Amino acid sequence: MTGADVTNVKREDAGRVLSDTVRCYMSDLAVDNGLKAVGYSTDDIPALVKATLPQVTFYQQCRHGLMVRGQGQGLESKDKDL
Repeated sequence: MTGADVTNVKREDAGRVLSDTVRCYMSDLAVDNGLKAVGYSTDDIPALVKATLPQVTFYQQCRHGLMVRGQGQGLESKDKDL
């Protein structure tokens, strides 16, 4: 689907393969890579993390609602805390 050769890739390496492929696309398209490239510094990280927390809560609520209605097939995750 991404164009990467995954013939001999182990399941646990899927994230690395996907991130490497996305980075290649970003490079080909001259898309900025990383927080520094788009104007952030390490001082901004606490605020960025804080801003993501409501998204995690939203995801939890959506996932719970789907599971209650029986529509959550395939939503099971190793990340039980999410």
